[in-house]
Amino acid sequence: MLTHSSVEVNTGLDIKIARLRVGLFQYQLAGWLGISPCQLSQIKTGRIEPSPELVERIYREIETYSKAKG
Repeated sequence: MLTHSSVEVNTGLDIKIARLRVGLFQYQLAGWLGISPCQLSQIKTGRIEPSPELVERIYREIETYSKAKG
């Protein structure tokens, strides 16, 4: 199970690590979130600071994907 808090999140890097651990491609996650892969990349590199709500949605999508994979 993926856990986080908005205080602990090293935003982009933590999201990338969580995404890679479950084998999720950046373009897949971006599509599910309704954002472009470019925007997700900018979050990863720290150019964009995501809102706490977006961070929560990102982790929810990653966790949902992880559970669906088994």
